Amino acid sequence: MLKSPNLFWIQGRHFEYKAKQFLQQQGLQFISRNVSFPVGEIHLVMKDQNTWVVC
Repeated sequence: MLKSPNLFWIQGRHFEYKAKQFLQQQGLQFISRNVSFPVGEIHLVMKDQNTWVVC
């Protein structure tokens, strides 16, 4: 059985949230989410002291 596109979106949001929570618990600072570019999207932008982390 195929899942509806809406269910994929809901699951994606859930796992983005879980990843953000985990990374914040590790001490990373949340900067932004779902940054769009013509060639794709960055789901999470975080910072770990002087290091930028993109997922």
